[in-house]
Order: sequence, then C-alpha cells, then structure tokens
Amino acid sequence: MTRDKNWEDNFNEYDYDDHKAAWVAKQELRQSNSIEWWIYIGIDINRENMAKIGLTSGTLSTRATSKQNPFYTIYCAFKVKEGTNEVQLKQIETAIINRLWKDFTREKHITIGRWTEWFYVSPQLMRVIVHEFLCENFSQFMNCYWCPDRGCVINGWQNTERLHGRLNAPFHVSDISDQPVDFACLTPPGCGADCDCW
Repeated sequence: MTRDKNWEDNFNEYDYDDHKAAWVAKQELRQSNSIEWWIYIGIDINRENMAKIGLTSGTLSTRATSKQNPFYTIYCAFKVKEGTNEVQLKQIETAIINRLWKDFTREKHITIGRWTEWFYVSPQLMRVIVHEFLCENFSQFMNCYWCPDRGCVINGWQNTERLHGRLNAPFHVSDISDQPVDFACLTPPGCGADCDCW
C-alpha cells in the first residue's frame, strides 16, 4: 500500500453520506497511513535460533539497525493502532515477553546480568506465536480486521529481503498475513463489499 502523506488535507467529509461513514473512512486512512507504533521481531542473521521482541512508538527505521551488532535487522513488525498510548504499548510487549518465556529460554545480558528481549526460538515460530497472541489478547490495539477465510489479519511490515530475497519496501503498513483466498481480500479494509471482513 502506498502511503499518502497528505491524506488529511485531501480528506473531505462531505464525500460521505453521513458523519459516521466519514469518521470510519477517516480512521481507516489514519491507520493505513501511519508509520509509527509497532511491535517488531528482530534477528541476528548469524543466529537462526534466536529472535528478539521489541516495541517502538516511533518509526521502524529507529529500530532497523544496531550500532553494537552489524548482523541485526528487523524480521517483521505488527502495526499497533495510531492512538494507542505508551503505557498500553509497554503492556502489550510485557505480555508477549511473558508468553514467550513460558516456552522458550530467555537470554541474559552477558555484562550486567539483566534479562534481554532475546529468546532462543526461530523468528518464523516467534512470528506465528506473536501474531496469534496479539489476535487473541490485543486485537483492539492492533491495525487488524477479521476475515472469515483467514481469521484475524494484522497489518504490518516484513523484511522481504530476508524472507524472499527481494528488495525491502519502505516501512509502511501492508497485509503481511498468508496470501488471501480471494484477490478481493486485498481491497481495504478487507475482502471487498460482499465479504464479512471488518
């Protein structure tokens, strides 16, 4: 999805039948054009059995690299709704960490001995677990919708270079779930006019 930096200036509430329809359309545009507020999974490309969970209320570019680790990159990220506050974002991250800690070994910082956000789990598996956990527990805070064919669909960003050998797209919101059953699923907000997605 291409981001429209001028979406607020171009939005005209009088293009809609009523205030409610205008408000819904404005919120959809707000969320689809937001580039801040993320829960992300980071990786060290030399350690396929480890992954990191993290958050940012800023853009993903602020978490895309590490001065201390040249082999670090973002694997994928789940888009948190614009309008979520810092406390809620931290609660989501803490809940994910606690969920992961039930099943996977958590790494301690070698120097200071504090627990890190790194776990001994493949990034692929962490992605599945985090997606399911967010859908089941925090969907009200996520840029997502429900589709009867695909279930909960959380929009986000994925590292296409790492996953598919293709050039990475900018850190914009898109559908990073499994491929839709029907091409109409790609029509915002979900599967088009005849689908029950919401």
